[in-house]
Amino acid sequence: MALTRVLSSLLTNTAVSAGTYGGASAIPVIAVNAEGQITSASNVVPSFSASSSAFAVTLQNAVETANIVASAVNSAATAYFNTGAVQYYTTNAGATWTQNLTYSSGTTMASALAVGQSATIAIMVTQGSSGASYYPTAVNIDGSTSGVTTYWQGGSAPTKGYASGIDVYTYTIVKTASTPTYTVLASQTQF
Repeated sequence: MALTRVLSSLLTNTAVSAGTYGGASAIPVIAVNAEGQITSASNVVPSFSASSSAFAVTLQNAVETANIVASAVNSAATAYFNTGAVQYYTTNAGATWTQNLTYSSGTTMASALAVGQSATIAIMVTQGSSGASYYPTAVNIDGSTSGVTTYWQGGSAPTKGYASGIDVYTYTIVKTASTPTYTVLASQTQF
């Protein structure tokens, strides 16, 4: 629909007028490389709404950004959603940590998420072979456990990591009230 018209006009070099895209007052600017991949966008705030009989968006395939962190997870690790839905720490963990989840260094999850919205992030933690395997001891949102209720898959928070592999911690945050209040569904998977 509107996004299709914008992309189609870009690929065919036809003009896009203000308001064509979702009633926006600014003209969307989307840069596309030779392979047809979007490389940057401005003035584009997509909002897709489902109906009672159709999904809001259909994708044939999509790519997610993985943020490769060439260091170990630290004792107060902060994962920023704006840097990618996958965070991969490539250096062996050296201690347990508190996992903090926030949108970006300048935007809180409290302001990025509306009540009734959710966001999911995966934290990949490399574990060494020394026998000492580490795990998160708490989950914070915007630097606090206030208003955060975490439920771990299987009913219990992890008490160890797994040596000589990668542990993946997946967190789905659901904002349930404007105070803010969150329900977090968390899991640990060994690879």
